[in-house]
Amino acid sequence: MPESTTLPENQPAASQVSDDTQAPERGQRLSAYLDKLAQLKERSALREVMERELLLEFIRANRANINEYPLLETQQNSVINLICQRGGEHPAYEYVRKLTGTFIVLLTHYGKGKGGPDQDRAEQLRVQLENTETLLIKCFQGVVYALGLITDNFEEIVLRHFGAGGLDKYNALIQQMELDQNFWRAFIERFVAQQVKDAFEDIRSGDRYALTREGQQLCIRYAFDDVLARLNPLAQNVEKTRIQSAIERLGTDPEEQKTFKVVLSCLNKGLAFIPENVLTRADVDFVARIVCIDEAMRDLRDRYLEHLWASREGERETDDAARPDPRGLQFLVEQAVASGVGAVIAVGVTRDSFAQALNAFFPAAQESVKALVGTFDFGSLERVLFHLLENQFLHLLRDLAAPEGGKLVVRSLRLRRAPLAEVDALFASGLTKIRKAKIWTTDRGRPDMLLFRQRTGRELAAAMGLLQMDEPLKLAVLSLWEGASVKIEAVVLVDLELVARTTTNMKAKLAEILDRFGIRPGRKEEGDSSGEGQGA
Repeated sequence: MPESTTLPENQPAASQVSDDTQAPERGQRLSAYLDKLAQLKERSALREVMERELLLEFIRANRANINEYPLLETQQNSVINLICQRGGEHPAYEYVRKLTGTFIVLLTHYGKGKGGPDQDRAEQLRVQLENTETLLIKCFQGVVYALGLITDNFEEIVLRHFGAGGLDKYNALIQQMELDQNFWRAFIERFVAQQVKDAFEDIRSGDRYALTREGQQLCIRYAFDDVLARLNPLAQNVEKTRIQSAIERLGTDPEEQKTFKVVLSCLNKGLAFIPENVLTRADVDFVARIVCIDEAMRDLRDRYLEHLWASREGERETDDAARPDPRGLQFLVEQAVASGVGAVIAVGVTRDSFAQALNAFFPAAQESVKALVGTFDFGSLERVLFHLLENQFLHLLRDLAAPEGGKLVVRSLRLRRAPLAEVDALFASGLTKIRKAKIWTTDRGRPDMLLFRQRTGRELAAAMGLLQMDEPLKLAVLSLWEGASVKIEAVVLVDLELVARTTTNMKAKLAEILDRFGIRPGRKEEGDSSGEGQGA
């Protein structure tokens, strides 16, 4: 935590204006804090209880001062629980504990001195108390902005891929549950596990699989495309929320980009107390964007740039009144750090809760999903959704295969594919039917696409060499390879030799296995697979 969390005595809070119109509100808040502190001391409350109860009173008194504070009780509880955790393991909580401790000490001294003879000292304590209050407000503000952005991005993911019906389910969860492990477990159940279960029923009822024989292995292939076909994406553009729009402006508005650079510089120093293995550079970059939503950061930007300008003036004569106040600037920096700490807690704890919720589905995927989630940006969440759908589909198939032990193996197969029209366009550059057949094969589920037979770039280069392709054609094929989309197949491999060793009725046993995977009696194998099955 930074060494200083409050201003020197008599330094007014940068984000508050000392005028009579706001004084009663401040006075009422201080009175509420003092009343709550007196009640807690009368009950001889433990320090941990005192800190939590005062923070709860603090939130109640400052709701109007926190932008985008959620209206739903469940979301309010999520904010409160995040900032008030006593047993929180995240290192950023140390900052909140120290700041809360400072607030309680100042409140105690102010309560004792406000009616006493030393009114100058009491006024100094009041100013310090209000400055500490401002920093605590910024902590809460960081949590609120970060949680708001996370839930907004998840809402957009749901709306884009599951349509209005999916959005209704998501909103029902938001209204009923706090954003903890239980929420994310329910989210995964509704939008991943149930989705895959329903998709597999559609696949079985529609006979959408391929049955092939490769030596002593019987292969059942399912295209992941058929799982994604269950999605019901929204065709129209999704309107951005205020928080999302503020984040997007950082990429287009030159002044906002200046703000971001200043805030990022402040956070790189101010959040250095958090270990790098907990807070990555990408995390700091994301948190800086969240902090920039706060209007006070424009004041920080202007004062920071003025300070740089004044420093560069060096020996020039400058009117003292025109110089930017370094103490006011420092307090704005501390506000940025406080807001950053709140955002760090929200992002870090939510990421952990989301990963831990996966235990009920596929425990081995926790760390990989945490890495994919990253900073909860839209692109990362979209990759997480597809990753979870794929893993849940493989998990479902492995559960079906489990009774047979090592006789059945389930694997994931990835094949590059290119649009048929783009491949056919290469005939003008020297492609022939033979060359086409050696490089590509039909995608059964997508007649508008062709699958690359080769699995690696090295294999493709060797094939093009054997086919004696000219350089322009090679470059065109490589361009399709590099820009190719990926077809994912889940492959169930049945070891026929092992099955034969453990049964006296091979035909009946195979029928039992195939029935378990939704393959009806009488379905014939399609023969040895071609290049698209290699590497399964």
